[in-house]
Amino acid sequence: MALSSPAYQESAPASLVILRNMERSTYPQLSASAPQEDPYKEPVIPDESCFNQNPCCATWAENGGCQRDIVRMTLVCPASCQLCTPRAYKLQDDSSRERAVVNWEIAVD
Repeated sequence: MALSSPAYQESAPASLVILRNMERSTYPQLSASAPQEDPYKEPVIPDESCFNQNPCCATWAENGGCQRDIVRMTLVCPASCQLCTPRAYKLQDDSSRERAVVNWEIAVD
């Protein structure tokens, strides 16, 4: 008697019938193709412990801020004051931030 015959289906234990039906179901089949990248995986970001907390740090450091305001610049701008060396990025100065730098210098003086 064939496993798929109606007579066998009637006499077979219920668990075996369920298993046989699962084989014919539309469950997705595993393929032998290369695994696809998980779209929900978080990007890997390098650990950076040396960074500036303000975009104006490079300009402030060039204008003597590291010597004039040692405590604040050590906390806010350690990379620009050369207290450490960044690994994940390069320090860049942006002259478009000049207004913020001037406002900060007025507030400090």
